[in-house]
Amino acid sequence: MCGISGFVAPQLGLEDLQSATRILQHRGPDAEGYFMESLGHLQIGLGHRRLSIIDLSESANQPFYSSDGRYVMVYNGEIYNFRELRKKYQIRTKTKSDTEIIIELFARHGLSAIRELNGMFALVIFDQQEKIIYAFRDRFGVKPLFYYWDGSSFIFGSEIKSILRILRPGPEINVGALGYYLNFGFIPAPFSIYKNIFKLQPGFTLKYEIKERNFSCFPYVRLSEFVAEKTEENPETAVRNVEFLLLKSVERQIISDVPLGIFLSGGTDSSLLAAIAREVSTEKVKTFTLGFSDSLYDEMPYARRIAEYLETDHHEMVVSDHELLRNLDAILQSYDEPYIISAGFSAFALSEFCRRHVTVALSGEGADELFLGYGFYSWARRLNAFPVRPFARMIYRVLSLSPQSYIRYKAGLFKLPEDSLESHIFTHEQYYFSKDEIAENFAPEISESGFGHLALEFPSNRPLDPVEKQSWFDLNTYLVDDLLTKIDRASMAYSLEARVPYLDNDLFAYAVNISSRLRMKDDQAKYILKKILEKYIPKELTERPKWGFAPPLKKWLKKELKPMTEQYLSKKMIEQYSIVHYDFVKSLKNKFHSGQEHLFNKIWLLVLLHKWLSEKN
Repeated sequence: MCGISGFVAPQLGLEDLQSATRILQHRGPDAEGYFMESLGHLQIGLGHRRLSIIDLSESANQPFYSSDGRYVMVYNGEIYNFRELRKKYQIRTKTKSDTEIIIELFARHGLSAIRELNGMFALVIFDQQEKIIYAFRDRFGVKPLFYYWDGSSFIFGSEIKSILRILRPGPEINVGALGYYLNFGFIPAPFSIYKNIFKLQPGFTLKYEIKERNFSCFPYVRLSEFVAEKTEENPETAVRNVEFLLLKSVERQIISDVPLGIFLSGGTDSSLLAAIAREVSTEKVKTFTLGFSDSLYDEMPYARRIAEYLETDHHEMVVSDHELLRNLDAILQSYDEPYIISAGFSAFALSEFCRRHVTVALSGEGADELFLGYGFYSWARRLNAFPVRPFARMIYRVLSLSPQSYIRYKAGLFKLPEDSLESHIFTHEQYYFSKDEIAENFAPEISESGFGHLALEFPSNRPLDPVEKQSWFDLNTYLVDDLLTKIDRASMAYSLEARVPYLDNDLFAYAVNISSRLRMKDDQAKYILKKILEKYIPKELTERPKWGFAPPLKKWLKKELKPMTEQYLSKKMIEQYSIVHYDFVKSLKNKFHSGQEHLFNKIWLLVLLHKWLSEKN
């Protein structure tokens, strides 16, 4: 795992490249390397910070050159099928690294080679002969890649801060993107908080033909390609095949030349990873759990029971609210743009603890989206069923008259939009700002500039049912720009590589075609995974409510974070930036403090936004 940076721009040199790369040292503390070339008035630079995982020798350092000398590459990620590809294409190598396989495959087969990579990656290749820059991001968006393009200068980096380090003058804020932040809690790809800085979308190629000044972005693979005309309807077949594919995925992903562990919460996803890792590993599995001294929902006892049953080398750490909040500023700075941190608190603490013992960790991201583990999916089924769908407006009017504010809020779920039902369900269940609220209470340029440009295309091979559509929304937005972003920034802040076995190419291609009636059977979430887990761990050890770690933000905003709330939601601060009407903010605060605690995420969104804006100034 690594950090990469670079540019094709005038008036930038080696010192700029080093500066942009070294700010990513936390992503790669083990080595650094640089490539520079001039092309007329343009300077071409590639920079790399290395976290050594496979082939620890210096010969695997980057930038890495193809054997014919034509291509040079910087790369962040891991390719889990690189040994299979080396054998398939009979590639002779001088290292044992996956890096060499990527560039040799590209040298032989060009763009088509990238489709064969099973792993997580963001990579940039420079064709020295044709003077073309290529950039690629993995199909699920596990690894990030940001780039700046203004029509003449191109700058890229693993994090926005790398671009900002050398961009002169600094970019303007993209006010239109704030609509997404307020509605989703994050800014989805390809947008960012800055004008002319973009996120390369998952499964996309960026191609810059420097001599011709041709710049383009296009998909090299689409997830919709793997959606079949028919679904798997046999539960026994589905369970058997998913188990086999998950075994293969974990077997691939435990390959490492450095110590490896597993984030263990005691829930279905992580418990199954730990159980399968024990089956395929030749070494004792290390597991890591975080406990919370001030939380009502402490997962540590559940994780300990699983670890004891599986006989793992188990590690536990208990943290307090104070310890979590102490890292708030550092956590916010890791994202470089407005982003609602909730589970991020525990992800950073767990990554720091885990890194004391290992360099690689397996994590369960992707399981909920693929195997239908969220409450979103029950709502998607419910809101589209008879008699709810035809009488939704009537239900909304009745519930909105309730004397209980929480029920009045939930009534909003039944106010079905004409389009984007999936984002409507997501926003409402996360307690974020609805599009109507944004249009009524925020600056006009926010609602006018946002939303319409995020086109989510559903697969055409077969019509998706409402549950599948909700899952598709999550796979393409929430997973990419919230959950995977969270685990990437948290783990890389401590030079820890986090791998996600549920996002394996082969496992995805099969799981996405299992009937939603099997993946969520009779409203039982993750039915397939739970049936597999029963083979490895007694059911009584794994049955418990799903909650994950939700920090007590309601309490924090009234106590520990109250000074921060008063500072960033003051009349002076709100009117200074003119993002939101102060009367609306005042009303939100009054309602929250008078008992409408379900408004906490809206308060938190506004606090984080104004904190970010004030610090940028």
